[in-house]
Amino acid sequence: MSAFTDISKIDLKKYYFDEVAANSAVRYIETHCYHAEGPLSGTPLILQEWQKERIIKPLFGWKHIKPTEIKDANGNVIKSFNKRKFSTLHMEVPKKSGKGTLSSAIIQLLMDIDQTEDTMQVVGLAWGREQAKIVWDMVNKSMKASARAKDKFTFYAKSILSKDGKRVYKVWSKETGSNDGQMPSVVLADELHEHKSGTLLEMAEKSTITRAQPLTLITTTAGSNLEGIGFERSEYAKKVSKGIIKDETLLVCVYCAEKDDDIHSPKVWAAVHPMLGVSISIDKMQEFANKAKASAAAENSFKRYYLNIWNNTKDQFISDNVWMASSWEFDKELLLGRPCWGGLDLSSTTDITAFSLVFPINDGFVSLNWFFLPEEKNSESINEEKIRSYQTWVRDGVVIETPGNVVDYEYIKHTIRECATVYDVQGIAYDPYNATGTVLELLDDGLNMIKYRQGYISMNFPTKELEKLVLSKKFNHLDNPCLAWMNRNASIATDPAGNIKIVKDSKELKVDGMISNVMALGLACDPSNVSQKSYLEETGGEIFSI
Repeated sequence: MSAFTDISKIDLKKYYFDEVAANSAVRYIETHCYHAEGPLSGTPLILQEWQKERIIKPLFGWKHIKPTEIKDANGNVIKSFNKRKFSTLHMEVPKKSGKGTLSSAIIQLLMDIDQTEDTMQVVGLAWGREQAKIVWDMVNKSMKASARAKDKFTFYAKSILSKDGKRVYKVWSKETGSNDGQMPSVVLADELHEHKSGTLLEMAEKSTITRAQPLTLITTTAGSNLEGIGFERSEYAKKVSKGIIKDETLLVCVYCAEKDDDIHSPKVWAAVHPMLGVSISIDKMQEFANKAKASAAAENSFKRYYLNIWNNTKDQFISDNVWMASSWEFDKELLLGRPCWGGLDLSSTTDITAFSLVFPINDGFVSLNWFFLPEEKNSESINEEKIRSYQTWVRDGVVIETPGNVVDYEYIKHTIRECATVYDVQGIAYDPYNATGTVLELLDDGLNMIKYRQGYISMNFPTKELEKLVLSKKFNHLDNPCLAWMNRNASIATDPAGNIKIVKDSKELKVDGMISNVMALGLACDPSNVSQKSYLEETGGEIFSI
């Protein structure tokens, strides 16, 4: 959904709008900045209304009422100024929205006329060498197209330097290694969705701390990495715009379609693509939309590039939009004492274990989930972004961290026993792999532990049932972020008879929570809903016996 900073809610006791500064920024760009590529190359950059009102004017016009003072080593005030309210811009727009041209113009303006400090260092961030070249060319070509900029700056192979040597633009990428000691005034993070981790951006932002008026410019389209820093910052910006998170320093401008929008509607295109009819024609959008009807891959690309919807292009079990739509507010206290069925996917000693309970509610289900991960595995997990997610999930109680470097099965057994005291657990299906010792102890506690084979026949019905429930918005997963990640990892394999089951593309990807929910549904959806024996015998499962 599109998201913008609500200017009407700015606290006028703390901030004021400097109309002179706002109009001056617009005038500078339209006078001294030029298009560097395409059919408009060499012509002045005339800003669109949305660029002026949602980005340039608020960014340069809104300021703190209380002045900021710069002091020398002796504590004497050498400069006083009204600092800009916004220190970060998050601009997320579809492809062909002119974000590169606009961000280059902002860079030129700052390097030319911002006099907050005597020196200025501007860095463009890029994840790899290829992206670094794109970022460099974008700013380099735009500034070279300006007669004023060519007169004031010298253009080198890897930097742009003012004639007095006090202002510089350069590119940082992950290949450049450490940039310790550098103190950028302005950070441009273009196409943040391509960054594999947040390391580069976070290092650059921390390096601005000594600057009097630092500015971070995040300009990106939607991407496919729903675990990366780009998606993380996108979600954060949207929450700030809604008032869910308070961050008065962030200016948000996000144009994107909503998950339930008709992607083939010209009205939707007009609402979410701010340059429709300017830099991209309606006919061209129609061409892309027609291709999207014929190909799932083309549909995903159309959604991501031209409607700015984050999505991954792999053939996952249930799409993210469909999955997230099957969640609503629910008071979990209402589940106390209610009948439910469980699924337990015990991991090997160093991996995630998932335990799920599904509760029949009306004509659907509510799912509760517990995930267990060894503490030391958390610090070594998969990649940096997954470590970040795990740490957040542990903090929020989504994942239970067990001591040491192997799964502590006592934690798991304790959790299951506690659940059995507060919920009416009818039975718990389990994958027999690695499970025998734990299951025997739970059986001794009086729990109905049911061996559940993992073949196509056993998993087919409950897997299809889960899909059907989610599609009809009758499976409330309570917006569990770890389970949502596992859904993204889940693909479908089919046997010659058409039976399906959930699989994953690599061992690094985890689907344990999806499996535990499928097994739980396998018990809950037994037609008798009392004894699971008939269904399990038909599908190849077994009642546990010793």
